[in-house]
Amino acid sequence: MNRIFAFINFIGVLALMAVCGYQWKLETQLDRQLDDLRAINRAQETKLADNDKSLSQNQSDLSELRAKLAASETALTEAKKKSDADQKSLNLLTVERDTLKSAVDQLKQSAEKLNVAITDRDKTIKDASTQIQDLASQRNTAIDKYNELANKYNDLVKSTGNGK
Repeated sequence: MNRIFAFINFIGVLALMAVCGYQWKLETQLDRQLDDLRAINRAQETKLADNDKSLSQNQSDLSELRAKLAASETALTEAKKKSDADQKSLNLLTVERDTLKSAVDQLKQSAEKLNVAITDRDKTIKDASTQIQDLASQRNTAIDKYNELANKYNDLVKSTGNGK
């Protein structure tokens, strides 16, 4: 019976060795998996920390961009107001330009009429000057004839007066 116990004991030891070997192999695999999972966990923690930093940076960038957007919107509103004011000013200046252009056209017409009147006046003055010169020439001729006649009369008077 001892032999049977020894044999059962031997089989039990072999079974225990097989269970221990299997458990050792399983523990080794589990340790490797645990090491792999820890490495993955560390990598994910690092990635998570990087993502947190990136998220924090993105949040600050977002805040900065929102501030810039608000400033841009304000500048756009002010530029629109200025553009509207400039457009109104442009419209007023356009109306004023058109008014001045109309006034210039009227002045040009007046100047043309004045030039025609001046040309007519100059022609009238020239004609009057020509008439005055003709009349002066006729007067001078008449004076010369009168003087000649007066000289003849004086000569006649002298000759008749000397003969008395």
